[in-house]
Amino acid sequence: MLSVGRTRLVVAETIIDGHLGKSELDPRAAMRMLTTLGKENKAAHLEDVLECLKQRGFEHTMYLASAAIVACRRCCDWGAALAILRKMRASRVDLDTISYNGAISACAKGGEWARALELLGEMAANLFELDIISYSAAVSACETSGEWPKVFGLLAEMS
Repeated sequence: MLSVGRTRLVVAETIIDGHLGKSELDPRAAMRMLTTLGKENKAAHLEDVLECLKQRGFEHTMYLASAAIVACRRCCDWGAALAILRKMRASRVDLDTISYNGAISACAKGGEWARALELLGEMAANLFELDIISYSAAVSACETSGEWPKVFGLLAEMS
């Protein structure tokens, strides 16, 4: 009998084989696969798929991380987005504004305004560019949760 962790990796391998086959992995094809998983509402598999890609010798990059995090946003799965963000940081993958914006947007869709603001602060502390998308996603998270003082504070910060 397979352990839960091993079963999850078998499922991830099956997903990869179904999308990419067993041939050598093309980075663009892998990014398309991650995007498709988001469209198919399969965020629960994204972290395992990234792990299987790594086991196949595929280098983790900010592009793959961003594609996976944006797919989580599409599925409204802020927990998966944050898990991928943490795992990529732990693997010393250089993240970018797109990675963080995707995670902030996922938090916004999940009503996790405090986490969205934590990520915005983390971006600023790490000297990432806070762009209109960063602020808009954080404002959306606070607005959805009725955190109006936070909304007005963010709007003032933007101007």
